Amino acid sequence: MMVLAKLLIKVFGNSFYRENSSFLLYSVIFLFGYGLFIKTAGHIYDADAHRYLGFSLLLAFIQAPVFSLAIYAIWVAYALKSWAFVWKESLDERQLFWRYSMTALPGGTQFMAWCLCQLYVFAPMLFYWLLTLCYAFVIGEFTTVGMATVGIIGLTVCGAALHVYRFNGYRFGRQGRNALVAWTRPWKKPLPLIYLLDLALNRKAGFLLVKGVSALLFAIQALYLADADRPESVACCMAATMVLAHAFLAFQDYRFFDRHLYFVRQLPWSNWTVFGSFSLSAFLLLIPELAGFLLFFYPAIAMTAFMILFSGVVLARTTGYLALGSPLAFIRHCFAWYAVAVVAALYEWPVPLILAQLTIAFVLHNRYYRRNETVGIK
Repeated sequence: MMVLAKLLIKVFGNSFYRENSSFLLYSVIFLFGYGLFIKTAGHIYDADAHRYLGFSLLLAFIQAPVFSLAIYAIWVAYALKSWAFVWKESLDERQLFWRYSMTALPGGTQFMAWCLCQLYVFAPMLFYWLLTLCYAFVIGEFTTVGMATVGIIGLTVCGAALHVYRFNGYRFGRQGRNALVAWTRPWKKPLPLIYLLDLALNRKAGFLLVKGVSALLFAIQALYLADADRPESVACCMAATMVLAHAFLAFQDYRFFDRHLYFVRQLPWSNWTVFGSFSLSAFLLLIPELAGFLLFFYPAIAMTAFMILFSGVVLARTTGYLALGSPLAFIRHCFAWYAVAVVAALYEWPVPLILAQLTIAFVLHNRYYRRNETVGIK
């Protein structure tokens, strides 16, 4: 069993971490973005929060129900992403050897090996479980750690059972017919819609996770910040945090363009045309957030917050030119922007922030769009 588990970890576990490192990093950004939002907006701000440092602040996050819901939502999305990754990798012809090697072993042995592989993939969840265990010993309340334990065991068992079924009972190595692909194949696909179709076809988990963060922020506003003294600051902080979440999709958009649409640079389209295409794609992607802002805020505040969100996503998309496809470099740029955006929101400078974001975005696009070193595939 241990030999099989080591092979599964080497083939599937390590490959999953290499391909989804940006997902893990952005999940951390979402959580710290939530913490900063809660600590700086409306009546949630605790005047004595400056006395909480390090571990105390982390424990305060853990005991917040909304934070726990965010953690569990990310857990489920992360688990679904890992299962989909194994399912997709098993279609590769190089993985056909599992069909006549692993399946010769007893089902119980396969199940236990897959459980160990799932626990390896769920290492970030185990880290959070350790934090909740420390929290439980500090306050003497074990409900949170109990829920975390049940969640990890449940997801591990479900994943292992799914993989055993996949490699033993499913049509192994055959790609099923995608109804959405067949339905959209005859359509004419304008440039602003191509990445949105790719989201619908291949990146549904990331898209739903990002939209879930937006829904979570709107829920926080409705439940806790509806009577805030400064609704403008609340809306602007929400918009800045949403930009941080949507930066994940913006980076994926940049990589998709460089890997699959790099030939567009050779077409006789002006920089204005391509920049307008990116902007229209961002606007279509953010329509649900526009509806949410109009629902929870006055129209003037809602449009200001949406413009911060829209211009921030466009800026994040063009920041990919500076990162040159590196997730860590891109995240550093996003953190630097987020600090500036939150300060501008708290000091009520939304209009200069919007103008600066749109101006910087176009300058970056105009300068780096056709340069060879920003092209992912040469």
